[in-house]
Amino acid sequence: MSVAVSGRSGAGLKGVVNNQIGEFIPLLGDLAKQQLASTMDTDKWEAKDFGPEEELILGRLLQGMTLDDQDWVKTSAVWENLKEEPSKPVDLSRDGTGAAKSKVRNATIDKQSYILVQSAVAALRGIDRFANLIVTIPGMTVAASNALLDFLKLFNSRSCQLILGAGARYSAGLKNINSKHLALASQALSFFIALMPYLREFVRRHAINAPSLAEFDKVKRLYQDHQFRIHDKLIEMMNLRTTAHVSAMKNINWDTDTRETIASIIGPVFQSYKEQWGKAFNEAIVKTQQSRARLLRDAVLFGTQLNKIDGASEIGFHIIEIVNGKQIDGLEEPADERTAAVSPIHDKDKNIETPKS
Repeated sequence: MSVAVSGRSGAGLKGVVNNQIGEFIPLLGDLAKQQLASTMDTDKWEAKDFGPEEELILGRLLQGMTLDDQDWVKTSAVWENLKEEPSKPVDLSRDGTGAAKSKVRNATIDKQSYILVQSAVAALRGIDRFANLIVTIPGMTVAASNALLDFLKLFNSRSCQLILGAGARYSAGLKNINSKHLALASQALSFFIALMPYLREFVRRHAINAPSLAEFDKVKRLYQDHQFRIHDKLIEMMNLRTTAHVSAMKNINWDTDTRETIASIIGPVFQSYKEQWGKAFNEAIVKTQQSRARLLRDAVLFGTQLNKIDGASEIGFHIIEIVNGKQIDGLEEPADERTAAVSPIHDKDKNIETPKS
């Protein structure tokens, strides 16, 4: 611009602007890290819905491997007035935190799905801002990429402190750090491990000889090492749980007869079964011999299943007697013919035989 106005190169002005930009990038990096740390400290480590807005951000970053998104390019035209985005209508299918009420949607990279927490989504937004800065001021790619690397390192170290170090118990008020929290932390690390090659190639396109390119591989290894530690912790937790169950089994006195205790508990249950099912079969309406025969088959089958349990055979007897005692309108039938339809339940073998044809 200075060349167009005065015909001179404006080296002095250019130097001042570059110095201001150079001072701005570290300040931006520090602010981004403060915001991320604040979000992570209050995160409850629950799965967060990955909605359309987050999908757009992720899409821009994945596309950045080969092409700069137009939303980033537009911000570099500082002389143009950017149109204000219209306010989005409230989606009533989502709760106040933006999470879907029915189902939490996942992030996807290369057909691999990832369940993310609020901290991971906040980190993704921060990465998007750094990428936007690199596209807007390509001459500061090295400084901006270094700030981005520090941002990524913070997410890794902070999540380690909060989950493996159990810091979230104090910062976010979690009662304990359980396997769910470990699994979600591992998912977040996997997500950024998958995203790292895209970020590296994005930076390479804007600064081919940037010394920070190798740092992306180092940060990726830091994430992988952290993830291995989480997996080791999960294995340790499962081993401890198994050991606890084995110890509990060793403390069981197998010589103790618990049948009396069980009988005192299950007795009222059987009595309730007898009363309720007896009432149901008694109120069943039968108008023909065929319908009564079908009802009797159900009663016999029901009694057969219950008869396998000690003390429950009386229920089967009771229900069969109810069905055999049912009268069919307009039909007189000798009692011996009705009861002949089914053989008695033998206490010896406790098996209920099926009705005779």
